[in-house]
Amino acid sequence: MSASIIDGYLNRINRYMNYSKGKYCLITGGTSGIGFQLAKDMILLEMNVTITSSSQERVMKACQQIIKECNMFNKPIGTITGIEMDLSDLNSVGKGCNQLKQNILNNNIKLDIIVNNAGTVAGKEKKSKQGFNYVYATNYLGHFLMNHLLKPVLNVNGRIVIISSEAALSFLSKNIKTLEDMKFTNLMLHESSGSDYMSIKLFCSMYCFSLAEHWKDDNNNFIINCVHPGTVNTNLMKTAKENQSGIIGLLSYGVGQFYNLLYGISVEEAALNILRVAVDSNLTRAGNFYLEGRESKEHPIAYSTVEREKLWTISLKQIQDYL
Repeated sequence: MSASIIDGYLNRINRYMNYSKGKYCLITGGTSGIGFQLAKDMILLEMNVTITSSSQERVMKACQQIIKECNMFNKPIGTITGIEMDLSDLNSVGKGCNQLKQNILNNNIKLDIIVNNAGTVAGKEKKSKQGFNYVYATNYLGHFLMNHLLKPVLNVNGRIVIISSEAALSFLSKNIKTLEDMKFTNLMLHESSGSDYMSIKLFCSMYCFSLAEHWKDDNNNFIINCVHPGTVNTNLMKTAKENQSGIIGLLSYGVGQFYNLLYGISVEEAALNILRVAVDSNLTRAGNFYLEGRESKEHPIAYSTVEREKLWTISLKQIQDYL
């Protein structure tokens, strides 16, 4: 990169230095794509970051690569560590959270930011080890459990950023008013497919709004928001093609590539949109949906207290044995 490009990049992230320097952040799925870039941004802001992956080897390689790339900027940087955590497997989530909590307690610190980033469009596995839809388990339920397990070590002013999507807002009928209209019970238990992604990302937004309400009390000032970082050509679309058979995989990939051509942004831009929601000291309200960094609106069902509470109650029952 030229000196002018490097300076421009650093100037864009350095505006957040005063708030972020020294803070401790967990990013799920930080080994590639937006999560990898976000981890780099935070390291360059002299933050301390932990990333996760379902593979210990992959997470260690990603940590080494992030440090290597950040050192090229010839400036002080933060630290990075990796933890094996398969978000589709509730047992793995519990094990990874226990390891992380022990590290936090041993160092007498608190977790300042959690970014629920890990996700998949369609996995090779159609169901999780606990029998749930694989996309539902990875994108939604694993994070639901993880956040609850990590609440005791989250700073009283901590932030949670949940990666959602504008897909439901753009493509899901406004006539969908209940979870039953979405065939929720079937969705969470049937074998996963690429078509599930839109609905499950909507669950992530509904969860965000519920979490902001349920965790709001006099003893903390958690700032919990969700964000659609932008349409980016990451490994998600490639994975969708590889893990879905025949014409379905090709169609998923083709539609994704076409949409990205029309509306896509760079990985760097997408990571910056998440970074703002994670560390901008001017963002002090909770329970909001951000569209590429700007406060926006989700699908109408996300604002139904009845439907959100229904989803919350069902999800709590699903993770009860792992708390």
